[in-house]
Amino acid sequence: MVLSSNSFKYINFFILMLCIYKTVSIAVMSVDLGSEWLKIGIVKPGVPMEIALNKESRRKTPFVVSIKNDERLFSDPAMAVSVKHPENAYLYLMHILGKKYDSLAVQTYMKRFPYYKLYKDEIRGTALFKGDDEQLHSVEELFAMILNSTRQIAENFADHPMKDCVLTVPVFFTQAERRALLDAANMTGLNVLQLINDNTAVALNYGIFRASSFNETEKHVMFFDMGASHTTATIVAYSTTKVKDRGYVETVPQLVVKGIGFDTSLGGLEMDFRLRDFLVKAFKEQHKLKKDITESPRSMIKLLNEAKRVRQVLSANVDHMAQVENLFEEKNFRVKVTRDELQELCKDMFDTIQNPIKMALDASSIKMEDIEAVVLMGGGTRVPKVQEKLLEITKLQDLAKNINTDEAAALGSVYKAADLSAGFKVKRFLVKDLNLFPYDVQFFRSGDNDESPRSITRNLYNRLNHFPQKKVMTFNKKPTDFNFNITYGDHTFLSDKLKSSLDLGEVLHVSLSGVESAHQKNVKANAKGVKAFFNLDESGILSVEKVEAHFEKTPELIAEEEQSTFAKLGSKLSSFFGSSKSDDEKVENVKEEKKEEKSDSADKSKEDLKNDEQNKKEEKDEKKSETIDSKTADNSTVLNATTSKNDTSANSSAEAKPFEPVIVKEPILLNYKRADVPAIPVDIYQTSVDKIKGYEARDIAKKARERAQNALEDYLYTFKDKLTRDDVIPLTTEEERSSIEEAFNVVGTWLEEEGFEADEKTLKKKLSDLKKVAEELQFRLDELIERPKAIAAMLQSFNISDMMQKTVRDMPDSKEIYTEKDFKDLEKISEETKQWFMETWKKQNESDPTKKPVLLSKDVYFHQAKLDRELMYLINKAKYYVPKPKPKPSSNTTKSTGKATNNTKQSEPDLKTKPDEPEETTKKSRKNKKVPVEDVPVLELGGEKTDSISPETKSDIPDGESNNESAEKSAETNDGKTTHNPDDKTTHNPEDEL
Repeated sequence: MVLSSNSFKYINFFILMLCIYKTVSIAVMSVDLGSEWLKIGIVKPGVPMEIALNKESRRKTPFVVSIKNDERLFSDPAMAVSVKHPENAYLYLMHILGKKYDSLAVQTYMKRFPYYKLYKDEIRGTALFKGDDEQLHSVEELFAMILNSTRQIAENFADHPMKDCVLTVPVFFTQAERRALLDAANMTGLNVLQLINDNTAVALNYGIFRASSFNETEKHVMFFDMGASHTTATIVAYSTTKVKDRGYVETVPQLVVKGIGFDTSLGGLEMDFRLRDFLVKAFKEQHKLKKDITESPRSMIKLLNEAKRVRQVLSANVDHMAQVENLFEEKNFRVKVTRDELQELCKDMFDTIQNPIKMALDASSIKMEDIEAVVLMGGGTRVPKVQEKLLEITKLQDLAKNINTDEAAALGSVYKAADLSAGFKVKRFLVKDLNLFPYDVQFFRSGDNDESPRSITRNLYNRLNHFPQKKVMTFNKKPTDFNFNITYGDHTFLSDKLKSSLDLGEVLHVSLSGVESAHQKNVKANAKGVKAFFNLDESGILSVEKVEAHFEKTPELIAEEEQSTFAKLGSKLSSFFGSSKSDDEKVENVKEEKKEEKSDSADKSKEDLKNDEQNKKEEKDEKKSETIDSKTADNSTVLNATTSKNDTSANSSAEAKPFEPVIVKEPILLNYKRADVPAIPVDIYQTSVDKIKGYEARDIAKKARERAQNALEDYLYTFKDKLTRDDVIPLTTEEERSSIEEAFNVVGTWLEEEGFEADEKTLKKKLSDLKKVAEELQFRLDELIERPKAIAAMLQSFNISDMMQKTVRDMPDSKEIYTEKDFKDLEKISEETKQWFMETWKKQNESDPTKKPVLLSKDVYFHQAKLDRELMYLINKAKYYVPKPKPKPSSNTTKSTGKATNNTKQSEPDLKTKPDEPEETTKKSRKNKKVPVEDVPVLELGGEKTDSISPETKSDIPDGESNNESAEKSAETNDGKTTHNPDDKTTHNPEDEL
């Protein structure tokens, strides 16, 4: 099939429309994952960066999920469950994500929240929650449920499906924690574009609104973030740089993270726990208790929530009253707490505020005097004592509070999401983040003289390297399959407390297979080592992309292999057709091949000697880069190639370009496993996905059932009230009302006794049955409301029809627009409609109101539509009417005597204008004259009669078509009705007008 050029145009247009639809239908989201709160940012076409509101119309959502009796709750409803049933509401999951059961973080979590039933996963070694239904939930599963709830919040707020997202993580998150978060997001179907450090997201949000003030000189800003669970100090340098994009050099702003300091135990949550213990002590002093209050989960969670509230109030007040009703053993609690008491409880914490700042300054090599501003982030910075300590440490006059401490990370990360998405174009802002931990590679090397293998450690990524970054490491002297491990490097810069909380050990175990077979395949080539390709991506996750064994082949070796290949092919072909060579020739060929093999073996022995000499070098020579090794090999090969030439052709060979050796890359099979926290097995992962989908299905069914129940209750009680209204009683009989009331009472009783356990299908069936019982009454009620509206519209159409027949028909210009048949058709339809309406209206007044109405609203609308269609036809004719033009007088004029002449000068005096009114002025005045829209009557169809018409206007009228015919064609185009008038036989005579 051959397509025409027009077909290609339509196809290209259709593809373009699909691309545009795909672009405008993309929306992205971000989630700022805090310890206690979630903030959700969205970007969609037409809506810039915005924080999504949850169902309670709040800009931040509690980080909690509750599961009880197969019912999941999120946000504020889940927080209500945490007070009544603390063991069923899971809080502070960020503290144990990607942690093993035996880690210090999990043990501290169990100590703080003893009411949770935590068990060890025997396969992975992580923690598992056990609910009241004896079902186990992994931390990744609970995280996936919460992430899916954030997507629903974003979709409901944006009215748009969401899939792509950017998630924030603490800067000190390890490889295990970052991978666990990605696993949780994959379980719920989210596509994570990037994991961004929360301090970097805040710095990005700060920079995008101040990009115009940056220049080539770096501006250093410190961000001090004290959240619920940890504290970070980040030093960022803002400047502008020149980048080349698509062949153009442009100046763009950038942020470079210079230094990072953190403390994983310094935060508002630790203050809350200390204040909670203070309240427990005060309650014990006030009351004599039979049992220990610390063994009551409900009482302890109530005191913890009260401690949070009191701490927030004490940030603005010097004292406040803490009170909890029915706290324990039916006893109320009330005590006064002062700000000084809180500061005394947290005195040692305030003394450690300087540690993250000192760590960041040491890492960046920047003095405090070079910091232009200290920007506060996190709820913990609202504590007056914290701000006092910061001013004392930084020696600044004031602290910067010009950023939204709750939403800056969410807005910065959603800007990054829009930048990474293909559907948005944002202003470019370069971000250079820091790798907080160093990474090393460990492997074993075989010793000489039967010595035991020794462990070799090579640094892969240094601390404070910028990422994303790719690196290649070469393993020399590895002719057989081997293994290597990736571990965290030197972390002596951390305190013992931080080391124990982070669990910095091994990261990956990598095993390689196929190295020995690759060497056997390329036995004559020069081995250049096994090269491993590493990638530290944008999310800060380290991975091994591929492993290759490199071999260097000289041109002579390549030519030899090609000849041997052709020789094998020739021997196979000759076996089919027979051989023409004699046995003597075969023997000679064998002898020659043996000689060549001997020469090759001699050359190979020389090369082996050279390789042995090179292998005896120090280990520092083994660390040389790939490019240096390849250049050295290339030069030696070229030298050998030139010296092996004939002496008689030395000059010509020197002038000729030497052949370069070729690097052959053999892929090596790569197999690795996580050494810190094992990956989720495939079967367990699929079970978790099915479990989450099952909860989603139950939630959807629950919402559908609630809608069905609400609809049934609303119809039941609303219709029962209608039966007692004064306007409804005349429409029914006493028997009909009794029957309906009896049916509604039966359903009402069933709803109160059994309805709460009924499913969606049963509830919908009950609603359908009720509607059938009251169907006839409901129809009469609807007609009682709708019939007056239809009658009012019909009367309005009658008035317009009468006006058209009386007023418009008598206008002077109406004959030029309408024909007599137009008015007769309108009069006929109007009379028929009036006659039907009056007859039916009379029958309706005489009919019984408890029976089906005679005059139905749908019939009124149908007859009115017929009349309106005729009216619109006449209105359109007037709308598109163009007055008849007067033609321009011809040069050959005829005098009154009837004699014709060709002298144009004789006709000129008759066509001249008056001397005091030039012709050009008259034309301009008429052309510029405007009639105000509000002064033109709606039904004035003709307007002022035109005595003359300009040649330009005349040229716009088609030849052989009158103005009336043009108006009729326009009306036909708009109304679809033929307007041909056979009775109109008038002709247009230009001489009569002259």
